[in-house]
Amino acid sequence: MSPEQNATSLERPAGDGHVPVVTMVTVTYGHADEIETTLRAALHQDVEGPCEVLVVDNASTDSTPEVIQNAIPDAQLIRLGANVGYAAGNNRAAEQARGRHLLLLNPDCRLDPGCAEQLSQFLDEHPEAGIAAALLRNPDGSPQRFARREITLSTVAWTLTSLGRRVDGKFLDGRAMDHRCYADLLDDPPTGPFEVHYPAAVAIMVRREDVGRRLFDPAYPLLFNDADLADRLRRRGLGSFVVPLATATHSYGTSLGRTESSALRAEFVASLVRFLRTRWPRRRWAVAWTLLAVDALATATAGRLLRRQDLRSEAAGTLGGLGLPTGAERLFPTAESR
Repeated sequence: MSPEQNATSLERPAGDGHVPVVTMVTVTYGHADEIETTLRAALHQDVEGPCEVLVVDNASTDSTPEVIQNAIPDAQLIRLGANVGYAAGNNRAAEQARGRHLLLLNPDCRLDPGCAEQLSQFLDEHPEAGIAAALLRNPDGSPQRFARREITLSTVAWTLTSLGRRVDGKFLDGRAMDHRCYADLLDDPPTGPFEVHYPAAVAIMVRREDVGRRLFDPAYPLLFNDADLADRLRRRGLGSFVVPLATATHSYGTSLGRTESSALRAEFVASLVRFLRTRWPRRRWAVAWTLLAVDALATATAGRLLRRQDLRSEAAGTLGGLGLPTGAERLFPTAESR
């Protein structure tokens, strides 16, 4: 029996039986210290109509499920028997969701008052939009660069390799990374909605009719699933927009920060390689793969010469993501990854 079949659910009372306008979905894994704040902010959102909150817990080893049950009884909790990843967790919630709109919310993100209403209203008024994303800020109040431009070979060379990223930061003042992360828009955002390629699925809203019961491709268990979703919607003529009137605070990376770095790098590179392989011509994809492989070997050599464990760890992660010998294991290895 699969972990998802072993799931148990804490159901919220049906109330008046009306179909919710918005279903808020959060996937947790070890978020006992922040999930209560996130869900309380979600439950206090003002939306024109009924709202429901679904939480999928990926077999947390801390007290996350107990915190939700004891402190947030209005949330519906789905407990899985194993950590199946972010994509599969969201897909499980999508199967149960009843709302016309789905708000995907990270467990370390706190919505400001009116955020959900602004996103829902934007989707209702803009049929050309497939994703409405909240404007995020860091806990210290500074702007957060949470969106990414479409990936090019230049992107891979200067921002997705270890050496390229360091050269960009040291000699180019980070211009390549600034461009990739929409620094021109997100550091000083306009007052009205604006389109981006790939908003991170931290606080985004989609129409349930646009995504059906399968939000994310499970081939991207942790990373690049949001970019893949944005691409799927874009192929249908639906863009991804940031709505500046919808705001939230995001503690970027509190969950990923607890993850062993080489395994996370392996997961990132494996997902990146698959993402590019399904979109790029074979020759361009091969060039990108080669750039990553050469970078891993150069970074490993630098790590040995300089006695830098961080460089050796990053190199092991890249090698693992490429499926090469001596590489680190992915967080969510699949048959396709080897």
